[in-house]
Amino acid sequence: MIFSLFVLGIAIIILFLVWYSTIRVEILFKRDQQNNDGEIKIVVFGGLLRFKFNLSQLEWKGFDEGIQVKGKLKNQMAKIQTGQKKEKVQVNKRKVRAFRHKYLKMLRQIDEFQQIMHWFFGKITCEKLIWKTRLGTGDAAEAGILTGIAWGIKWALVGMLGSRIRWKFTPQLSIDPDFNHEILEIYFHSIIRFRIGHAILTVKRLSDHMRQ
Repeated sequence: MIFSLFVLGIAIIILFLVWYSTIRVEILFKRDQQNNDGEIKIVVFGGLLRFKFNLSQLEWKGFDEGIQVKGKLKNQMAKIQTGQKKEKVQVNKRKVRAFRHKYLKMLRQIDEFQQIMHWFFGKITCEKLIWKTRLGTGDAAEAGILTGIAWGIKWALVGMLGSRIRWKFTPQLSIDPDFNHEILEIYFHSIIRFRIGHAILTVKRLSDHMRQ
């Protein structure tokens, strides 16, 4: 009996420590001319567990060709016989009601998903966000337009998350247009942290939401 209580007490203490422990995620991506270097570091239990992932290599082909992702893709295609076949589709009140029911259900699921993610974002603390970009196409007018688009994307993303995430420091955002050269340089460094318990609750709520 005493041993069982001792084991139960240890289990409760471990569960308490795990629940209130934090996960720290650090994302670093640097692109300088033709060199790409990115990694994701995850630290759990104050550094007792550490994980590191290298980001997939991206090859910049210029603004005309875009970005090429190096990797392997397997594709298996089944033999499909095609032919001319006419089918009559009948739309009646029952099908309209069924479509409306599915549509409203989809809207409810999207709304519930957003509520779950907004709740989780509110539990995240951003310790650092540095996002610097230097871009140019060799044409001054195009560089000016791209700079405006890039600023819009950055502020939209930060603004969307900023109302939910707790910021420890003000985000550092900058865009440096180059009007004479074709160039794309990026420096992105972000550190966020959240409790394991909040992540567990979010996963459970999402799992319950998907079963509905």
